[in-house]
Amino acid sequence: SGPGGPRDSFDAPGINTRPYGPAGGTTPRTPGAGRGSSNPEWTPRRPDEGGSGRRTGPLVGMAVVGVIVLLTLSCAVILNATGGLTALSKAFAGPTPVPTQVRVSVPNFKNKTLADAQALAQTFNLSVTVTNTIQSATVPKGSVIDQNPEPGTYVGVTAVTLTLSGGPNQLALLDVTKKQVFDACYAITHAPYYLTCANQGAEPSNLPAGEVTRTDPAAGTLVTPGTSTVFGQTIMVWTSEGPPPTATPDPSPSPTVSPTPTKTPCPSPNPGPGC
Repeated sequence: SGPGGPRDSFDAPGINTRPYGPAGGTTPRTPGAGRGSSNPEWTPRRPDEGGSGRRTGPLVGMAVVGVIVLLTLSCAVILNATGGLTALSKAFAGPTPVPTQVRVSVPNFKNKTLADAQALAQTFNLSVTVTNTIQSATVPKGSVIDQNPEPGTYVGVTAVTLTLSGGPNQLALLDVTKKQVFDACYAITHAPYYLTCANQGAEPSNLPAGEVTRTDPAAGTLVTPGTSTVFGQTIMVWTSEGPPPTATPDPSPSPTVSPTPTKTPCPSPNPGPGC
């Protein structure tokens, strides 16, 4: 109805009779007046705005968050099943740190016994391993003859390989008896023996003169060979004076033949008695 009609009778103070905005020519009421005094932020909807007037924002937000969570979980399951999760973690983890190696100067183990070499290695936090054994006439048996790395090398490793000496390579002395002394000493002083030959002189023997009768040590004894520059132990040799001369027997004496007496012829013409 028009102004002054029945609707105007409800325009009492504190009652909002125009929920859709003030009437033309009137002053808008403050938010705290009328029906909205209990909820200052409440604003009624117009009929042309649609909806029931209830808020749906929180529900939509929860639904969106739920979808994101489900998608994230699904992607994680797929990546884990295909190994992609591990690849991604490695890709974002950055380069693997390389441990820093401590470089030490390798000590000299040569000419030391294996026990001494092991004790020395422990002071440098190194370990030693024996990989080979070779014969040596100069390095005692069981001592270190070679090593790798060489002494003084700065390395970041923790192990050193050692080669031990097996001692001198002993050989059985050859038999030089019945050889001329020159040939015998030549064999003793040359490869593979490189020993010292000492002639002890001649002695009675049935062997021809100049031949070796015996040696000391005897033939077959294990000896330690020397080198072409440093001769080994001394081999003593004795030679033969030659067989003693054969005695010539004295000739047998010839028997003495007595002369046959000559018969005296009988005188003729008158022979005597006995004629």
